Amino acid sequence: MLKIAVLRDAAPWDQGEIGYLRALSASSHARISCIAEVRAAAAPAASPGWLRRTARQTGKPVREAPEIEGLPVLELVDEAELADALSPLAPDAILDLRRAGQSRALADLARFGLWRFRYGQASDDAAGFVFRLLLADDPAGTVSLVRVGRTAERDLLLKRGHISSYGAGFGEKLDELYRFCRSWPASVCRELALSGRLSYTAEEEVRSEAENGRPGPGPTALQAIRLAALLGYRKLARRLSAWFVVEQWNVGVIRQPIDAVMRGQGEPTVEWLPERAGFVADPFAVRLEEGMGIVAEEWDHVERKGKISFLKLDRELRIDPEARWQQAVLELPVHLSYPCIVQEEGRLYCIPECYQAGEAAIYRAERFPVEWKKIKVLIPNFQAVDPTVFRHDGLWWLICTDQEEGPHSHLHIWYSDELLGEWKPHPANPVKMDVRSSRPAGTPFAVGEALFRPAQDCSGTYGGAVWINRIDRLTTTEFRETPVRRLAPDRSGPYPDGLHTLSFAGEATLVDAKRERLALGVFARRATIKLVRKIRRTDRKGAEAIGSIP
Repeated sequence: MLKIAVLRDAAPWDQGEIGYLRALSASSHARISCIAEVRAAAAPAASPGWLRRTARQTGKPVREAPEIEGLPVLELVDEAELADALSPLAPDAILDLRRAGQSRALADLARFGLWRFRYGQASDDAAGFVFRLLLADDPAGTVSLVRVGRTAERDLLLKRGHISSYGAGFGEKLDELYRFCRSWPASVCRELALSGRLSYTAEEEVRSEAENGRPGPGPTALQAIRLAALLGYRKLARRLSAWFVVEQWNVGVIRQPIDAVMRGQGEPTVEWLPERAGFVADPFAVRLEEGMGIVAEEWDHVERKGKISFLKLDRELRIDPEARWQQAVLELPVHLSYPCIVQEEGRLYCIPECYQAGEAAIYRAERFPVEWKKIKVLIPNFQAVDPTVFRHDGLWWLICTDQEEGPHSHLHIWYSDELLGEWKPHPANPVKMDVRSSRPAGTPFAVGEALFRPAQDCSGTYGGAVWINRIDRLTTTEFRETPVRRLAPDRSGPYPDGLHTLSFAGEATLVDAKRERLALGVFARRATIKLVRKIRRTDRKGAEAIGSIP
């Protein structure tokens, strides 16, 4: 088990620090040997005092360390004492969480080095990064975990991720940032324990960042006023949108195989199915003797809960204006979506998204499409988002994101010898942290010897576009992929505001896309339901109060 020493400022704890420590203490591969609190900062903080105070307030600071049994806390005066205090503990690695931790003096003290987070352009300050991120024109910002060398030329990249720049509140975005990367030190420890070595990214990439990406001056008061106005506008727009605006997703058919869609130039021609009062999305194809079946999520704007519905097309895939979806062929008390379809030994299976149940489960069609039986929980105690199951190189693979850690960004992998066998987590989970191209967006497909995986681009909005990634390496110990083409919604078409599924359907391809529309009728129904629920709660409290009178 690896021994990790943690450095922090002698200041109130914030949620980020607590998250890192809890993830490390919960790991079976790491043990926190000590926490060293440094009262004298080695360098001035990158952010002005008002921003640091705001970050502490929104980050819900606490005065005491998290409860970790037997954890020594060293209170030190200055950094000169650090080496002497830490040397007897012989830590395997040092995690430096200080906001102004620029010193490289401890780089060689531990055998696996000194680790430090970098937010954006080489900054160690999370609050300043969030401030700049929210004001940025770029759709995503970069977060890295770096092994710090004696010089910038010797810095090495351990983990990297890309987080969306959109947000309606400073505190919310800061909490999102902490959730985004809280598992990284524990993940590196796991990789170390399993392989005995650190996996680095090319030194040239990190060296370029260190030399050219030095943080600029801290935020100004004028920028603060501008950000406050921007966040106020976003908050108001989000509240109005929640009541008056709905996303209208619909499913369409492209009369080209999926690899042709990937290689094609310009926007493919899409034939859209008839709209429903709610919406349908996440289409997957089922081959039928008499044509093709489509299973998809059907969503009710008022109930705000999804179920799985079915539609049959003939062999020519003709779009009948009178076509009707067969509703609720699979429905549970929790939200269902993304009904991933696989076939094995002549049987048809569905792995829907049901993260609210805290699992990824597989259902077998007993009488397709109306009767399904839950066969097995593939991934227990995990909030799997858009679980995508496929076969490759003799193994079954399940790829999904994690609702708790990052539903749009943190990609996880499991693998199994058999579809209904034991599923094992990939040792590098999460294998990717990128809001631009992580979340699954349909069925992986092969072109020659290459395997491609559609993924959502959620950097600007949920389901904004689809990236097709080429999987360069997929084994039980490694994963690498490269984005090769971005498919955006047709801005001049009926659904210009999003695209988030691309599914294999033989000589055709299924897609979905959305438009945002004003829906006063939905507002009236939502308001009525909320009023009725409020009246019922009031009546129930009144009855309880009367019942308590002696």
